[in-house]
Amino acid sequence: MTTNTGATMADAPRRITGYHILAMLIAFFSVIIAVNVAFIYFAVTTFSGIETDNAYKRGVAYNQQHEVARREAALGWQGGVKLEGNVPVVTLVDKAGAPLTGMTVTAKIGRPSVDRFDRPLNFREPTAGRYVAETAPLESGAWMTVIEVRDAVRRDGEAGLRIPGLRIKERLWVSR
Repeated sequence: MTTNTGATMADAPRRITGYHILAMLIAFFSVIIAVNVAFIYFAVTTFSGIETDNAYKRGVAYNQQHEVARREAALGWQGGVKLEGNVPVVTLVDKAGAPLTGMTVTAKIGRPSVDRFDRPLNFREPTAGRYVAETAPLESGAWMTVIEVRDAVRRDGEAGLRIPGLRIKERLWVSR
């Protein structure tokens, strides 16, 4: 069928009706709702938000923790963490820069944003002041370590309050 101008009905512009507008609005808001549901799901199922276990009890014991921190600082121990072959290695020195030997070094390592990869680490001391984690090499990506160093022989000469000698919290990046 042709019109007076010679154009066919197929060439005529399509009219947008109310049903078309309704379908576009429903499609638009369906996409928005689906994306929001996905964001909520991933926000709730990934990071638990817990940074410190037993935060309430640690808060109540603040003065004791403050005393522990003061005594740690008085020891003057220094340490650093680095990766050697994708395995964490801790180097420890005392106030004078001499290697700290005979320490008990433990750690917790995990991904910064998810706690399901958290695992404990134990260290051995192959050379003086150098402690190597006894673990398989880490997978690539970001890792957060919290390392506690304790004096196995109690060089501070005091009994009573068991103090950690040093606490190191550091982010590591493993690349392949």
